[in-house]
Amino acid sequence: GDTKKGEVTTVGGADVGAGGSTTDTTKTHGDDPLTTLHSLLNLRTHLTTSRAILSAASSWDETINSIPMLLSTTPPNLVEAVAALSQLEQGARALHGMPEGRMEREAALRKLRTQLEILLKPQLLHALKRMDTRLGPLQQCVGMYGSLGKMEVMREEYVRMRPWHCADFRV
Repeated sequence: GDTKKGEVTTVGGADVGAGGSTTDTTKTHGDDPLTTLHSLLNLRTHLTTSRAILSAASSWDETINSIPMLLSTTPPNLVEAVAALSQLEQGARALHGMPEGRMEREAALRKLRTQLEILLKPQLLHALKRMDTRLGPLQQCVGMYGSLGKMEVMREEYVRMRPWHCADFRV
């Protein structure tokens, strides 16, 4: 409609006037910029959380179903399997607030973690025996044990294999 000089019309939070003096309508309409900013930040936080939950939920089945294939190759693709486990654990953290399926997710992660630790042990022992000539396999084991949060297992095996070199290795 027609706006007379000095009157302010608010459209989508923006002041649209015909010129002249304008009055501060933010206090009268409750459109405090700090409140709006706070609401937008909360919305962004909730959207980011929702995206993480939806992403974790959508990739969970595909990721967990890919692991048997990774472990069935000869030799098993432990690097990719450990990476998949890390992705699943990250997904489980994102889905922590979702009660449906939590027990199944936790049980699947425990089973997979145990299975990977069992499969990693021979590779670690082999790498420790060959570390005088090749460090690559040992570095790979260090990375996988680190991802699993099981560096103490690796340290124990190292100490068992190299007791004379380990006086300063214990942390």
